[in-house]
Amino acid sequence: MRAKVPVSVVHRAENSPSEPLITVAQLMALMKALWAASASFSPANPDVLLDQ
Repeated sequence: MRAKVPVSVVHRAENSPSEPLITVAQLMALMKALWAASASFSPANPDVLLDQ
């Protein structure tokens, strides 16, 4: 599954020092694509973890 967002959105989200400067729709598209790739998110850890 692809998020179908511009690469610039990913760069803004990754390089933001605090809250990402992207829309909620863009964030949800990225998260859905990561969930489809078996990624997990934790409020205690800002990193995305791939489930094995």
